Amino acid sequence: MISHGKNVKVFCANANRPFAEGVCRKLWLPLGDSTVTTFADGEVSVTINETVRGSDVFLVQSTCKPVNNNLMELLIMIDACRRASAGRITAVIPYFGYARQDRKAKGRDPISAKLVANMIEAAGADRVLTMDLHASQIQGFFDIPVDNLLSNPVFVKYYMNKFDDPEEMVVVSPDVGSVSRSRTFANKMGMNLAIVDKRREKANQCEVMNVIGDVKGKRCILFDDMVDTAGSLCNAAKAIVEIGGATEVYACATHGVLSGPANERIANSCIKELTLLNTRRSRARAARSTISTSPRSSPTPSREFTKKTPCPLCSDRKNRKSMLFCRPTYDWLVVGLGNPGRQYEKTRHNAGFLALDALAQKLGVRIGKERFKAVTAQAEYAGQRMLLMQPQTFMNASGIAVEAAAHYYKLPPERVLVLFDDISLPIGRRAQRAEVDHFVHRIRSVPAREDRRRRKAASGLRSGGLGALGRGKEQLAGL
Repeated sequence: MISHGKNVKVFCANANRPFAEGVCRKLWLPLGDSTVTTFADGEVSVTINETVRGSDVFLVQSTCKPVNNNLMELLIMIDACRRASAGRITAVIPYFGYARQDRKAKGRDPISAKLVANMIEAAGADRVLTMDLHASQIQGFFDIPVDNLLSNPVFVKYYMNKFDDPEEMVVVSPDVGSVSRSRTFANKMGMNLAIVDKRREKANQCEVMNVIGDVKGKRCILFDDMVDTAGSLCNAAKAIVEIGGATEVYACATHGVLSGPANERIANSCIKELTLLNTRRSRARAARSTISTSPRSSPTPSREFTKKTPCPLCSDRKNRKSMLFCRPTYDWLVVGLGNPGRQYEKTRHNAGFLALDALAQKLGVRIGKERFKAVTAQAEYAGQRMLLMQPQTFMNASGIAVEAAAHYYKLPPERVLVLFDDISLPIGRRAQRAEVDHFVHRIRSVPAREDRRRRKAASGLRSGGLGALGRGKEQLAGL
């Protein structure tokens, strides 16, 4: 057994490296060092260039085109990590290939999805993380835990920010098989549901028959799990415009397979915008947008699998080389100075702590409370990475902590914001306080924006503490 979350490592093969890099950025972890190449005869060669013994390993690989090569890369990487004594191996498969071959449609048909599941298990995977399986029953093909993430929250957030009138919009299922996921999406969006009834004559071709539901004079969102040749999608869009009388058609799908004539069909269709997730690489087009799934998928390894968010710093302080390798990078260091003594909790001595707490709440993070210990939180604002820090030491000794943190993360003085109250110190302590003065000039040069009501809310606080909050927020807003 391993202690989950203590030593998390993320590796990827060649299918979708940008996706793996995005996940690592959200987890504040470096992407593992590995080499995946091929020999002259086409055989896959995998080399793990760092130790994974006892580690919680995540292997990110979509089994997209070329499907068989990417599948073999994943299997060989799993085998390499297993033979290197990895503590646990999780196969992160954003796009699960062979998912459409999940049943016997006629006699002597294979169930290829079951075969792929057996291969992944035999290679040595302990868990599988995937996204929007074509058929949910594929989870039952595995004898190991499977987490099937849904794309609904990502698309709901995107379209809620894009449109202001959900009453004038309708979610449309392009076929009967997608009714369940479309209904869930429509309920979250607060929209009505319509269904396109079609008849498929043969594989990869379809004929639209009718539209079930009222779409006349409304904007429609076609929702599906994948877009392959785009025949179903384009025919459905044509039907709801010509038969149903819709004014505009938007389309979204989790996986953009886009094989064969898909690009030409989409370009010549009545679809105004096609939105895809980045579960697999796709070529950009003018009428197509791609949403990163990293904000959605990155909490899963850190919360569901590792049980806690992995710390980017190595917990073993004796292993200096490992600490340097795991050191994250930040764009800003925001420090709140105060006095951890309980008698100063509601006085101006604690203004820096109160200001930093308010800023952390604005950024959607939480800074814990642990007296006499350095407490930090990671945040992101306008694409900038920030480390919020409360040294939790007495005010006259805080300069040492600020300078040490800035030196460790290699941040220049203009990238450090210090929030504190201007308290008159005895002559013997002014020298220690001067250690942070060269970090403070940047926020003092910006006028405060904090209103008087919030200043009066903190009894006994002078304007320096909460004023620093206003100046710090304005400084961050200008990033």
